[in-house]
Amino acid sequence: FSCSNCKFVFNFEEPLKRHLKLCYQYPSGISPHVCKLCGEIFSTSKLLNDHEEQAHNKKTQFECKYCKAPFSSSRNLIIHERVHEKEPVSCGICKAQFTYFAPLKVH
Repeated sequence: FSCSNCKFVFNFEEPLKRHLKLCYQYPSGISPHVCKLCGEIFSTSKLLNDHEEQAHNKKTQFECKYCKAPFSSSRNLIIHERVHEKEPVSCGICKAQFTYFAPLKVH
């Protein structure tokens, strides 16, 4: 899956969808807050730093059993593995389903 704006390539569709939401906000296609390891885009440097610390910290204790991606918390690993397992999370009001909690919160 590749971004039509900046050409960054993702292994899965969900990260690409999150990336696209912010990528087109930058005319040059380059955000000042892009994770150099996975291409995820953030609206602030704090969010990028938090992401890098949590998702790519060298002190990771958890590894995805499908793609070997490292995670520093079991919660982030569980959320990530839903991409592979396609186990959706549901809205308690309308029962809409999402792969990740973030889109559910926006919904």
